[in-house]
Amino acid sequence: MSYVPIDLRGALLALLISLFWGGNPIAIKVGLQDAPPLRLAAYRFVVGGLVILLWGWATGRLAGFRIPREERRPLLVLGLLFTVQVAALNVGTAMTSAAHVAIILNSYAVHIVVLAHFLIPGDRLTGRRLAGVLVAYAGIVALFAGEASPGQPTFAGDLVIFFSALVLAERTVYLARAVQILDAEPLRGGDLRPALAAPRALPHPLDGLARGRGGVPGRGGGGL
Repeated sequence: MSYVPIDLRGALLALLISLFWGGNPIAIKVGLQDAPPLRLAAYRFVVGGLVILLWGWATGRLAGFRIPREERRPLLVLGLLFTVQVAALNVGTAMTSAAHVAIILNSYAVHIVVLAHFLIPGDRLTGRRLAGVLVAYAGIVALFAGEASPGQPTFAGDLVIFFSALVLAERTVYLARAVQILDAEPLRGGDLRPALAAPRALPHPLDGLARGRGGVPGRGGGGL
């Protein structure tokens, strides 16, 4: 496989995407001041779905959103993984700090290396990769060594975010396999279809859990 060196435009776009991704935990924290975790997730899915539909309409690609029968199962799996991951992310963010979310959530990149070894043919966990994974996990453990105990107020939230990172890694690996056989347009919207209804169907128990752990039921609660 040949690689093309990144140009200035590509580098700037990558930087912009990283800035948006880095601001994600803070944006969720701000949003939690006005909506409980799963309702906020529902808002995210609705807005994201509308943006994708507008993009498809503006580019004349709405026809690409028609889903053949053989593609429905992988799209459903992706949608369910996306729903669980974002729901866990919002609930966990309500129970811990934005700094903890940023660090633990981004450990998904390390989980991907491990999962890809078992789920993607040819993507092997070499000695160098294994060493890198161990160093990365050791760094996370060292960073939270003095804080990660059951008595800490953010401990439960940290565990939920860790689960969200695992699901995000699994979704990324599954998506890497799915794009080899599916069209890109349905994949852009496929994550959203099951997700649009799920947060509205299960709002109350998890929202109550987040509030009980110090989440933000309304304006003015919980800081960044």
